[in-house]
Amino acid sequence: LRIGALLKSDVSQLDVSGCMLRVPGNLQKGRRETLQPLHKETCARLEWLPRADSRLFAWPFHQDELWRRFKTDVLIPAGLPHTSRDLFHKVRRT
Repeated sequence: LRIGALLKSDVSQLDVSGCMLRVPGNLQKGRRETLQPLHKETCARLEWLPRADSRLFAWPFHQDELWRRFKTDVLIPAGLPHTSRDLFHKVRRT
């Protein structure tokens, strides 16, 4: 999924018993609703994340901060490429 769709997803979209995440079309580029299968451990961890509101991932900062931290805290220390083409889009494609 695109990072923007995940950040806008609501905890009510998570089906813990079926280990699925329903992502409505209005959150996705193709405008089609999808069901994303999740590993049972991923699903269990998502269920127990602390939340201040109903978002699945309650990221409290501006979205740009996520990109900056991914670059400075993950890619650079790992010695990986960190241009604008190497951020979440590259992870999604791999």
